[in-house]
Amino acid sequence: MRIPAHSVLSNVYILTKILSALPDFSSLYRAITLSKSFYHAFQAYPQSITRPVAHQLFHSTLPSALRLVRCQLAQYPIADEDAARFEPPASPAYNEDDPANDRNWNLSREEIRALVDRRKVVQAIEDIFSSREKDRRYTTSQLTHIESTRFHRAMYRIWLFCVTYGCEAYNKGQAYAEEYDDDADLENLEHQKSFLEAFSTEELHEIITVAAFLQHMGAWAAGAGFLDDVACPSDYLTSDEQASYALFHGPQAVLRAQRNDLIWLHMDLDENLHTRIGDFLLPVITDVLDARSREPEAYPPTRKIIIDNYIGGGDTCQLCQSERVPAKNLWNVINWNYLRGFHPPSTLQRRLKGHLNYNLAESDQFIQACEKTPYTVIFTEILDLHNTNDGAKRSKDDWLCKDCLMVFTCEYLHVWFLQWKRKEDLFVPEDNCRAGYDCVIQIHDIGRARVYNSTGATRWEMMELGMVH
Repeated sequence: MRIPAHSVLSNVYILTKILSALPDFSSLYRAITLSKSFYHAFQAYPQSITRPVAHQLFHSTLPSALRLVRCQLAQYPIADEDAARFEPPASPAYNEDDPANDRNWNLSREEIRALVDRRKVVQAIEDIFSSREKDRRYTTSQLTHIESTRFHRAMYRIWLFCVTYGCEAYNKGQAYAEEYDDDADLENLEHQKSFLEAFSTEELHEIITVAAFLQHMGAWAAGAGFLDDVACPSDYLTSDEQASYALFHGPQAVLRAQRNDLIWLHMDLDENLHTRIGDFLLPVITDVLDARSREPEAYPPTRKIIIDNYIGGGDTCQLCQSERVPAKNLWNVINWNYLRGFHPPSTLQRRLKGHLNYNLAESDQFIQACEKTPYTVIFTEILDLHNTNDGAKRSKDDWLCKDCLMVFTCEYLHVWFLQWKRKEDLFVPEDNCRAGYDCVIQIHDIGRARVYNSTGATRWEMMELGMVH
């Protein structure tokens, strides 16, 4: 039986409409690989499907994301102002919302892959942003649609700035002179300002807010020690400069710094680049905004920049009830791992009881223990020790300020360390030092520090417990 042509076309039209309504490219890929009918419909009208799916996934941020991707894939130079038919994506004159500036709205496979990859990075950073700035109770984003739109739009524009004037441009010699040149640097700074001046004051406030958070993420990674051996020698850059260094490489590098996954990140930092990194992005946006603030028609936005409201803003520590601690700086099992950037292993080591911090045989091993063990595990086990040995029970779900949490930590950190060594089948001296962690000899006699276990209780504590006379 022969099927009428109009019936076939009708079926293809219906299938195309179904595919074009899918929420993301993963769903689209699954559909066309599991169904021949969907596959043939996609082969017949690929752009009629991919464009609507891209709009559903990116919404109003698609122009910003597509501008970034096409700039990276086409590798446009930053000063290509003489294009006859269109403005290159990196040009300050490029208008994201003007279709006339886009020669081709058809999406290639390479562009789709690049869009999806960059959205994953932006979404991962949004999750961290939401946990710190919106709702600390969740590790995934709780931003509303409009809040998420503001965040993503600013992120893609920051990323484009980093591509155009950051590490990629530096490596290609596009944005910086090989040798330090005042005139060339001033010209480059004017290019950067022209790029930013194309955005409205409200959009610039969004960009600087998100850029400041990226700087915070870089500073967190530096505080956690994740940038010490990667970016450059730790005595060459301060923590703030290390954070700027990660931002100079772009949002993806900042995220990888947060995850301690920066083995690939390295540049030869000469004195010229060191100066430029310190002046990267944030000071330039500030200059543009300061210039606008002197104009009568320019005034700061009346609403909050990215987040409309913080959830749980009135919460206080469940132990001390202090109102001086911001709600986002309350901690429980959900966000204990985030403490690593504020209290790295070296800081925890200084909180060991007595003179254990200076024990020649134990100090390096303690740092290794904290680096290998997630902070969630460390604080959970310390809280269990507290609940076992103390009358006042605390739950890992209690929201505590850092100071109250450190009270439990200081009391049982040395016990946790001893348990960790036994769990890892590491050597623990059989003979306990009579002075315990208060032993002074462990500071300067490494032989004695190796022979006697100083992580135990002091003699006075043991006498109080009736363990010695």
